[in-house]
Amino acid sequence: MWKIEKIVKKGAYLYALVPKHPYATKNGYVLEHRIVMENHLNRLLNSNEVAHHKNRNTHDNHLENLDLLSVTQEASFL
Repeated sequence: MWKIEKIVKKGAYLYALVPKHPYATKNGYVLEHRIVMENHLNRLLNSNEVAHHKNRNTHDNHLENLDLLSVTQEASFL
């Protein structure tokens, strides 16, 4: 679905260069874990969905480390 052109580290997260993504920044970047989950689901995440890192390592964006949660569910982990 989304082809990642490049990965960059910014702060606690990794960002993927995906210029045509509807939620990309003006420079074309989207959180990598979001792209991994969207590619797995073959759809965009809904506004109330997040890709949550199971092991809390925000650089571990393997699908096995990601859960699809609602924003409300994610808030309970914080």
